[in-house]
Amino acid sequence: VLRLGVYRERIAPYNGQNDAQYETVSVTIERESHQALGIRLSGSWMESGIYVTEVVPDSPAAHTALLCPYDRILYVNDEDVTNCQLQQVSSLLQSNEKVTLVVSRKRSTLPVSHSRTKSAPTSHDSHFSPPLSSSAPLSQKSVSCDSLTPPMPPHHAATINLNRDFTSQELQHKFITIVKEPNESLGMRIGGGLGSNEGDIPIYIANIHPQGCVGKTQQIWKGDILIGVNGNSLVGLTHGQAVATLKATVETAKVEMTVVEGPETSLGAFNFIPSWLYWQKLPRCLQFPKTVVLFRTPGASLGFSIVGGEDPTRGAQHIHILFVVQDSPAAKDGKLKCGDRLLSVDGQSLEKVEHSKAVSMLKQTGTKVVLEIVSWLGTEI
Repeated sequence: VLRLGVYRERIAPYNGQNDAQYETVSVTIERESHQALGIRLSGSWMESGIYVTEVVPDSPAAHTALLCPYDRILYVNDEDVTNCQLQQVSSLLQSNEKVTLVVSRKRSTLPVSHSRTKSAPTSHDSHFSPPLSSSAPLSQKSVSCDSLTPPMPPHHAATINLNRDFTSQELQHKFITIVKEPNESLGMRIGGGLGSNEGDIPIYIANIHPQGCVGKTQQIWKGDILIGVNGNSLVGLTHGQAVATLKATVETAKVEMTVVEGPETSLGAFNFIPSWLYWQKLPRCLQFPKTVVLFRTPGASLGFSIVGGEDPTRGAQHIHILFVVQDSPAAKDGKLKCGDRLLSVDGQSLEKVEHSKAVSMLKQTGTKVVLEIVSWLGTEI
């Protein structure tokens, strides 16, 4: 069995409804009250806008045969959503059993598949019992990643750099208060954490029961990042530690959650599984770099190529590992893989560095090379 982790992206920038390269299509979706529409959404990957990333087979959306992956949603029931946030569009889509969408897509372009990873996150706190009562006062502000109680030290074998400057990294977050009965389940599932099957990633909401305590608030969505519970930070925790923090609230009547809106979400009963692009869009204080040390003989290649870098026409592009050469120092070390983001070389940052400069920096290294990288799962097909 050969399993390849790949990333596929061919979306051209959207240049407005009047661009001759684009066409608009009206789609009406009707569903039963118990049905999901069957579409997955994502925030813009190249500029503003909400896009369809997947149409679920045999769903009401699929039965129209009109929606395609990467359609940009312009209107929902005659309401202009071109500048709306992901959560606003999700709310509009779920508010009626009959939804009329106006979408934009590039003419004469075949739909491009952007599959997500097939491995679902481990479910915890997943007893989807109906709530007895819930309420959710909401406030939004900026929060620095060190404003919550520091996490317990993660028990993880990899060399993870957790001494980042959190004070300069501010997140747009929201406080949500869940009121419940003692011993009542929150009605949600989480994924992620350091050392999880998905990599070293923050804790995210994988699923929400619509009739659970969290679901009834309609203020937390699948794909949101959960960074704190009752003032205790979840940033830098393993999955098990995050689950333990949530379980510690089981007997309380009020749970305060600190949440950052995720760059993607999904509708329906299925688990949300983040794409490779999802992790790329997270702020640095929610990424967990690790150090890779490579050794080579004088004059030998490190054994990997890179892509990206500062570009005068396309702007700043992150430096990523394009491929790793077999039997090379990088391949024998086994820690670098295609898609990893390269942050620094021997302590020199690669932020806003041109591609040619990054190549030169790598070539000028000695027999011992220290790399700082961020790894995520690719997209399995």
